[in-house]
Amino acid sequence: MKLAFIADIHGSSIGLDAVLADIRARHAVEGYWLVGDYCSGGPDPVGVLERITKLPNARFIRGNADTRLINGGQLSPTLEEAKQRPELIPLLVNMHGALSWVVGAVANQNWLTWVANLPLEQRLRLPDGTKMLMVHASPGHDSGDALYPGLSDARLAELGAGCDDDLIVVGHTHIPCERRVGKHHWVNPGSVAMPMSGDPRACYAILNADKSGYEFTFYRVDYDREAVLAQARERRYPFVQDIEEYFAGIHKPDRPWY
Repeated sequence: MKLAFIADIHGSSIGLDAVLADIRARHAVEGYWLVGDYCSGGPDPVGVLERITKLPNARFIRGNADTRLINGGQLSPTLEEAKQRPELIPLLVNMHGALSWVVGAVANQNWLTWVANLPLEQRLRLPDGTKMLMVHASPGHDSGDALYPGLSDARLAELGAGCDDDLIVVGHTHIPCERRVGKHHWVNPGSVAMPMSGDPRACYAILNADKSGYEFTFYRVDYDREAVLAQARERRYPFVQDIEEYFAGIHKPDRPWY
């Protein structure tokens, strides 16, 4: 069994195209598992949805950004934080503007119902009997704390408490990594569009599994990031600066944004 795991695409069809081309060139995968956060954060949310829904043998879950498209939800910074720190007001305005822009684009092409029907979790039993869970942040949650290098083993153990699955694949923090804590093996394939590791290339992971066991391998793919910025400017995407900051490596693993 060979599966591709792709997380946190965030509206970047250009980055996604590079990842999909790399997967097709290097791996004969049997299916694609998409770990949430498909639309918000980039200039081509509809293009992303059109591409991922055409993938063969694909499974999807929702991320916190997908939930926010449907239900609204708290943005960072919050209104109270902006009241206390007026310098955050432009950021808050941009965040709301970007969310409204994405909702409008997705609704205009009749994709909101698809997003609203995304499940929280997906499960699979691997050939060796391993029970795998895919969820965006942690068992039962599409937001909050999730696997990243700075998260303590104790906190990971808390997040996994009560989960009967052996392998937990998450996204959310945009950092490719894996960790074993107690009975749980946690894996994060990283982000296509918004890297948090200082490396601006897109990330994905490949699972190879057979009756003797399984293994994840992480990959990075370079792509035309200037084309993403040009697309964002041409489409009047409201938060081009945010994309530029991710590409410049301003967001680091010791500064989880969630």
